[in-house]
Amino acid sequence: MDLVDRPSLFGVNMPDPSVPQVASQASQLIPALTGVAGVIAGSLVSWLVQARLLGRRIKADETLAQRKFDFDKEITERKFNYDRELHDHKRRTEIAEQALTAFYEARDVFVLARSRGIFGGEGTSRTPAEGESKSQQERRNTYFVPIERLTRDKELFARLQSIRYKFAAYFGEPAVQPFSAVMEIHNDIMSSASVLIEITHDDDFHPIGPSEEPLRNALGWGPASRPDDTDRKMDKAISDMENICRPILDRT
Repeated sequence: MDLVDRPSLFGVNMPDPSVPQVASQASQLIPALTGVAGVIAGSLVSWLVQARLLGRRIKADETLAQRKFDFDKEITERKFNYDRELHDHKRRTEIAEQALTAFYEARDVFVLARSRGIFGGEGTSRTPAEGESKSQQERRNTYFVPIERLTRDKELFARLQSIRYKFAAYFGEPAVQPFSAVMEIHNDIMSSASVLIEITHDDDFHPIGPSEEPLRNALGWGPASRPDDTDRKMDKAISDMENICRPILDRT
């Protein structure tokens, strides 16, 4: 109700007693609203700061996780490469040791196989051909001695053949040339002895002919002085093998 509508006392308009109360309430509400606004603004600022810090933390965690992943990956790859190299080195060392040992054994076998000394009973494992005379049989048995000696060590030469393929896989095809030289010596002795057995027909001993000389030299029983070509060939094969294997064996 307006002032003009209120009744007058003695002709004077009376003021509305609620007006001061409304003003008082308004004056109290404004600071309250200001405080609420401040709280909201403060909360908003705090939330923005926390959100920004959280974003930075997430980014930092992602970066740290990526670094850890990269580090673990590098360590795993290095360990894998190390283990593989260590395994390859151990395997190469094993094969090199096996090969060099077999070559030393083969050298000793060849020395014995080509020795002129014949022990009692050697050569008698040969099966005589039909119609052989006693003298012919004895001579053929003599030429059979190198075959008999090499046959006793056939497992050694089978092992050399087996190592040869492993050696080629780890050291390359050119590295197997010494193996070829050893097998050539072996085959040359065996074939020369076989030919001498075949061409021995008569009962009388006769001087060495031109066709027999290289065959008997292959057995180490010919006129060639020792060390001969076969000895030097074996020595070179061992030297070549040592040049390949020694640097590996010396690293262990």
